[in-house]
Amino acid sequence: MTLVAPAGHSHGSWVNEVVSDPKLAISAIGLFVAITAGLVGWRSLRTSRSSLNLSKAQDLRKQPGLKIEYLKGICLIGPVYRDYLFELIIRNPADTANSISDAELLLDYEVEGKGLILKVRAARDGLPEDSEAAVMKLPVAIAANQSSVGAVKFRIANEVLAARSVERLRVELTDTFLNKLTVSTEMVQERIDEVPTEAAE
Repeated sequence: MTLVAPAGHSHGSWVNEVVSDPKLAISAIGLFVAITAGLVGWRSLRTSRSSLNLSKAQDLRKQPGLKIEYLKGICLIGPVYRDYLFELIIRNPADTANSISDAELLLDYEVEGKGLILKVRAARDGLPEDSEAAVMKLPVAIAANQSSVGAVKFRIANEVLAARSVERLRVELTDTFLNKLTVSTEMVQERIDEVPTEAAE
């Protein structure tokens, strides 16, 4: 620490006054101690904040929670059924293992001006091996800090949708800890299933 002489005093004479006057000496020492304590306190505060942010980040990683990314949707229309396939990337950023235990397709439609929702549970059987979509067979386990890619499949009889004008499709996933994750589906591509739908059962 550098002591600055007051106006009108040379540095040497002011230092001599401080040394010869106990009150001035005590005041100077007190000022030095206060400044030093302030610097130490400021550094301690920065360290505490960094430690707190690190602790919060670690706590978040301990909390179970999945991140869902929607890739695309396909509707394979057969003579009797139609299969909805929604390709997803499911990430588990937590340090705790998790899984997708269940999935439902929610179809919003109207009847006489009233909004209704049709819920369809995910099919737990896969498609033929020559299908382009890799269908997840629920439940799907996802290890800590890992991800899984695949399609969730829903089968609906054509006659069920014949009298309904569907306005929106959503996929609702349930994880091991009963957390609900809703995925809004966009740009669902319809295709005529060349393989008879019954053969996929």
